[in-house]
Amino acid sequence: MLFDGYCNLCNRSIDLLIRIDSNRIFKYANLESEFAKLNNLTSLDVEKDTVILFKKGETFLESDAVIEIAKDIKWPYKILTYGRFVPKSWRNQLYRWIARNRYKWFGKKDNCRVPGPEERELFLA
Repeated sequence: MLFDGYCNLCNRSIDLLIRIDSNRIFKYANLESEFAKLNNLTSLDVEKDTVILFKKGETFLESDAVIEIAKDIKWPYKILTYGRFVPKSWRNQLYRWIARNRYKWFGKKDNCRVPGPEERELFLA
């Protein structure tokens, strides 16, 4: 999963996922990371304001990524999977609105997230 390492909302979401992902399904990398650069993952036709999820050979973006992530986590967060019943264009409009305003509403870090020693195994280089 690639995320914006400067975004406070994104970082809090990653913190939550790390806490509730007891099976350690997810691995993380910043969109600005060496992993993303070396694997040319940021060349996807997306803005830096989206989460990118790679799962079983598929790539999920925006609200699709959120729904796919929710499939692998426990209640009450799994409720986000019901978003699949909302038309994708509406879901992505909401996602983009939040993404455009995330720094204004939640703030931005001065430096990109660096995983601590206890998280290092969950982050891709």
